[in-house]
Amino acid sequence: KALTAPTSCQSPFLAPAFRLFTAEDGTTRTFKALIVRDSTFPEIVQQCEAAKMILPEPTTHEFNEALVQFWTVNGRWRGDLPIGMAADWASLSTGEVAGFHQFRHQRPPIGQIDHYALLRQNGEWYDDMNEKRVNSRALCLAEITGDEIVEEPKLFADWIWSSVQSMKKLNNTEELELQLASSGFYECFEEGDCDYSLNGNKDKLQDQLNNAPAYFAGNIVRMYPGKHQYMSTRNNNFSNRAQKGTIIVNSPQILP
Repeated sequence: KALTAPTSCQSPFLAPAFRLFTAEDGTTRTFKALIVRDSTFPEIVQQCEAAKMILPEPTTHEFNEALVQFWTVNGRWRGDLPIGMAADWASLSTGEVAGFHQFRHQRPPIGQIDHYALLRQNGEWYDDMNEKRVNSRALCLAEITGDEIVEEPKLFADWIWSSVQSMKKLNNTEELELQLASSGFYECFEEGDCDYSLNGNKDKLQDQLNNAPAYFAGNIVRMYPGKHQYMSTRNNNFSNRAQKGTIIVNSPQILP
């Protein structure tokens, strides 16, 4: 009963799809996720509906715990999460009264004012009657069937050369991604495979990469055909267009 997510870079508004294990036989439910920012509860509902998605509706303890895990990034809670339970504590999508809830005490009474349920970091719910409350972040979900699941496209076909002289092998492109994402601060995952590993380096990378090397000689790679987006991992708070761009790799032409 756990949750997994791809490790690729996230858009500010799109979260990676996540898989939620709810059944005892290990059956997996997969969802795609959309992050909505700076919106009131009614606005969040409208944006979810426009995307043909719904607010999270935790119907089991496992689902509730998985949402808490998913909403905690690098140990940091993203803020109280609006969930799809409203009038009479019924599901917004089905109108059915929820058989499961995580209110700290009994379900709060419902009057003539609409109530909204929010999920806290400890997994408990509480209700809010202020529909004008602006939520800095909220989440829309849509369940994906097995036929709709698309394998995440791969970026690097071959890792040909690295400027990191301590690298003992170039067969794990996830370590290449680690180098690029950290601007050369980390060189590999495991201690013993390089001089500055993620798991062996006592120094930690600062959130804005301020302690990353000012210069990184980089790598030589062969990329898969496709359209790839890139951005600089340094000084990304600036709007310099030169820091972002597109790489288009065409399939090799076979000459007669």
